[in-house]
Amino acid sequence: MPIIAGASISELPAQLAQIFYTIMLPILLLAGIGWGIQRKLGLDMATLRRLNFYFIMPALVYGAQDDDQTWHIWADFFAPDVGLIERCKRDRVPYDVWAREGFITLTPGASVDLEIVAQRMIDLCDDHSILKIAYDRWRMDIMKKELTDLGAELPLIMFGQGFRDMSPAVDVFEAALFNEKLRHGNNPVLTMCAANVRAVQDPAGNRKLDKMRSTGRIDGIQALTMMMGVAAKPEGDADPPSVYEGRGVLEL
Repeated sequence: MPIIAGASISELPAQLAQIFYTIMLPILLLAGIGWGIQRKLGLDMATLRRLNFYFIMPALVYGAQDDDQTWHIWADFFAPDVGLIERCKRDRVPYDVWAREGFITLTPGASVDLEIVAQRMIDLCDDHSILKIAYDRWRMDIMKKELTDLGAELPLIMFGQGFRDMSPAVDVFEAALFNEKLRHGNNPVLTMCAANVRAVQDPAGNRKLDKMRSTGRIDGIQALTMMMGVAAKPEGDADPPSVYEGRGVLEL
């Protein structure tokens, strides 16, 4: 009896069916999803590569300490206007209300327009004496390009998201919180982020922040913790350049 690839001819239909379901069907589904997204949202490939900003909420968090060592915090959040109501329903969060109240800046399109975020960073540096800007290196190359195109050179400092870098920042944030040294003007987006965050610990006792649930947004609290962490570092105590330099979601 002729044998093909270790299977008899009588088994060939089953083998072809297995190949179709395990290899061809997933490829066809992915191609169909990509085609559907492009037709539905009108996105080109450059925009599709930036869809990560559709699923998160870029945050600029900035603050200063008074003579009593109390932190006064302000925050800007950004979100795309396309799909806003759907995200409100999915997350059960009133993003639309917060946008109308000025707590979230909506940018046109299906992904956050990073030029708007970059311009806001520049305006903040022009209006205030901002000494350090801590950022998450993931996809930060996109934001740096926007800043370069706008002719800006800002005091950017890469801030790692692992236990080694985040643990001291979590300690600083926790101390200020427990000692009632944080004032954020009842910002509802920051309050939501605080409700979604938890601290996780490695075997050595180092801590970093994590989501309590997959759809929870913690960008604001993450940015706030990074800001307080970089502010607590002594001058000249900068980390050496990383091979991942140039990647990151903006956090100020």
